[in-house]
Amino acid sequence: MTNAPVLTPPGELTVEQLAKVVLNASAIKKWLTDVEAHVLTQAYDHGVQFPGVKVVRNASRRTIKDPEGFLRALEEGGVDTDGLSSTIVKLETISVMERKLGSKLENTPASEFVTKTTGKLALAPESDKRPAEIKAEAAASAYENLNI
Repeated sequence: MTNAPVLTPPGELTVEQLAKVVLNASAIKKWLTDVEAHVLTQAYDHGVQFPGVKVVRNASRRTIKDPEGFLRALEEGGVDTDGLSSTIVKLETISVMERKLGSKLENTPASEFVTKTTGKLALAPESDKRPAEIKAEAAASAYENLNI
């Protein structure tokens, strides 16, 4: 983080200072959470620029919405499903299944059963490699290919 404040290490604080921090810890944590939420809303919804900060998407997650249908579709597509599930309703993790299948789940006959969530919005330093997200830009791009 750039220009981060230098905080006194706990071992260098007095007993009174430590007690004060501990007694106010929940209020401090809530305030920090509120500040981050406010900055996220202002930056994403209203395009406010904060020096050194941008809005990015965290990693998305893939899930199997119907494990039994997923396995059935793989079998119907000629794929061996041995070792992909612990029980008929409990599949192995996506990483384990992809390693055993030798391909991404999206490239299998059961791809229709794989869903991917949109990553949660988060604040990150401008140096972060993920692209910045701005609600106004997302809304504008939704209308780019609209023919009226």
